[in-house]
Amino acid sequence: MRVERWISREAVVLACLLGFGSPTMAGDSAPLPPVWIDYSSSGAAIDFATKAGFAGNDRIYSMEFYQAGWRASIFGGGGTGLSSLAAPYRAADQRLFHALANDNVEYAGAAVDFSAAGAGWMLGSATIRAADAGHRTSWFGGLRNESIDLSLYRVNREDGVAARAADFAWRSPLGQVGLRHVSASSRTFLHTASFEKVVPGYGLFGLEFTQARSRRFNDFEDTRWVITFRGVLDSPPTPVVHADKSATQGWGRPAAVAAAAVGVALLASSGLGDQDEQLRYASQHVAARQVLNGINPKSVAENREYGGWVYRNADATFSATEPKQGTVDAVNIGSPDSVPRGTVATASYHSHAAYDPRYDSEHFSPTDIAMDVAWKVDGYLATPAGAFKYHEYLTGLIFTLGTVAN
Repeated sequence: MRVERWISREAVVLACLLGFGSPTMAGDSAPLPPVWIDYSSSGAAIDFATKAGFAGNDRIYSMEFYQAGWRASIFGGGGTGLSSLAAPYRAADQRLFHALANDNVEYAGAAVDFSAAGAGWMLGSATIRAADAGHRTSWFGGLRNESIDLSLYRVNREDGVAARAADFAWRSPLGQVGLRHVSASSRTFLHTASFEKVVPGYGLFGLEFTQARSRRFNDFEDTRWVITFRGVLDSPPTPVVHADKSATQGWGRPAAVAAAAVGVALLASSGLGDQDEQLRYASQHVAARQVLNGINPKSVAENREYGGWVYRNADATFSATEPKQGTVDAVNIGSPDSVPRGTVATASYHSHAAYDPRYDSEHFSPTDIAMDVAWKVDGYLATPAGAFKYHEYLTGLIFTLGTVAN
């Protein structure tokens, strides 16, 4: 909305120039390591063992029967982020793939582990159920010997293959090399390559390369290098192991691989991801810029304001409502409650039509700012000259973030 030029404005403070790069999608803090509890009994014709894993709200229970050369297991569990039970997947950002990353799920399955050709082999399957997503079936298999560990996963939905994943690790005296691939479509994937080396007396040094792309985010493609160190300098030599390494060795390995299989299913397929056509963006700034960049040329050509709301989705992404048409000097965008159910309005956006000597079209009006403050939301403005401006209601500061089409 605009006001006549003679109305005075507060001074605009340019504190900084904000960019539009997508934020890093990985979690900000490392989750707590899983806790594994086990009980075994031997001496009978067939040995018996149970195992349970817990990580926050996530849980898995496994029952195994085994003899020399083979073992069979059944397992089940549930939670809201079950990939946290599997080291390769608990740090991955599930928002890359779908909107129901933390939906409550229950699962059950079975696996067979046996020895042949000097290696341990595994085959298994799990069924994953969620209230708001289609049922999925995860098939998995793998092999392990002294130097190589390979796991393969495939997730099926009723409409076909929803996701594929693979993990490969090679252990040598020089260190451990790891490769990981998860894909839900040709445009959605997560690739990771890593190297880890334990230096006695110091700790573990690591180098990781990650590349990710998501069809759910028009603005997102992430490539990162990460250098890690765990240990204490000048400390006595101590072994450095992953928190859940014990779960991947011996009879407990089926439970860990089963947890990873469920993790892949949750990470890469919600059952709704391929049908979700809502445009999502990794930040509020990008969502506002995209909608204003699209509507501002029409606003200038018609000499008519357009506006709407930027809102935060349940998966922490951002979207924008369809622009509402206004008049030469105003637009009614309604209240913040007009955003879709289950989302929260975080900012208003509007354009200022064409240049008009009667109005101060290149700046927020006092009415614009007052409305943002009243609704406790930020504000975005596209001007006739193509400036993209941002009002931060908490501080009252106004920034020029760049340009949009005009």
